[in-house]
Amino acid sequence: MRRLATITLPVRGLRSDFYTLIERQERRTLTNGYVIHVFDHPDASYLQEIEQCQEWFRLHPNFADMPLEERKFVAGFGGTSGYFGRMGGAGNYKNMVIERPTEIGPILDAIPSGGAPTDGQVIKYLGSATAIHGVSLATATRLLIAKRPDMFLSVNGASRARIKDVFGVVPTDARSYLALLKRIWSMPWFEAREPNSEHEHRIWRVRVAILDAVMYDPE
Repeated sequence: MRRLATITLPVRGLRSDFYTLIERQERRTLTNGYVIHVFDHPDASYLQEIEQCQEWFRLHPNFADMPLEERKFVAGFGGTSGYFGRMGGAGNYKNMVIERPTEIGPILDAIPSGGAPTDGQVIKYLGSATAIHGVSLATATRLLIAKRPDMFLSVNGASRARIKDVFGVVPTDARSYLALLKRIWSMPWFEAREPNSEHEHRIWRVRVAILDAVMYDPE
């Protein structure tokens, strides 16, 4: 089994160690040889992907009411860059997003667009979402980070190993995912004040979801 390099999340403020950690992921080469981009790039990047998702949610707060192409984009397929996970093999999930968005739309809409979600809201969303045929923890958390990248982390096949390396466990259900979030939300860099720098502010607005740039590394 491939040995992962040790990853340590910073314990100080966003404007120092955390921002530096994210910045260092720019042009990181994955195990499969792919080079990732965090900041703006002609071939897409983490920030461009997630900021586009935020724009679609701003224009269309209700998931089921989004135009089809925008809905596919925030769901992680149909023109997206693949950052935050590729959903290419999730056929039942894609069919539901395309043809029956009202199945998951009200569930996702119940996650507040601002402020901290309650434990109950997180548990209810994941329990209800993953009860839908074709919706896994990976696809459910992709939708969460698309809507609230400041609060949620995607958990997918390519990030599980590094999540385990950093946190010691990999979430497999709603309650273990919430436990992971609570650890992240308790870190000082998460609670750091909003930075004045526009460059750092872009990171701050997506500070939990952008951890995928650190965690993602497909075999």
